[in-house]
Amino acid sequence: MVYGTLFVRSLLDIKPLVPKLLNIAGLVFGLVGSLLLWRFGLPADVNRKGESVLLLEETDHAEIARGKRYDFWGNIGIVLLVIAFALQLVAALL
Repeated sequence: MVYGTLFVRSLLDIKPLVPKLLNIAGLVFGLVGSLLLWRFGLPADVNRKGESVLLLEETDHAEIARGKRYDFWGNIGIVLLVIAFALQLVAALL
């Protein structure tokens, strides 16, 4: 019975820190998401069709894979920014 009471007390001690922790988590997610978008967001040098610049009849499979990787990490960056916004909104409302 004593351990249950200590656990409840420890949870009550953490409660005032929850908004700050959510805000910090939101900032971290936002930072990582923005860095991913900066690196992979709108790559001008990636040809997503896989066509070579000089030979238009060949498909470059390495370039297709690179385009998919850029799309994947760019989408992850957007998702992280949305999560960051949601965490900071919840932290502000608590």
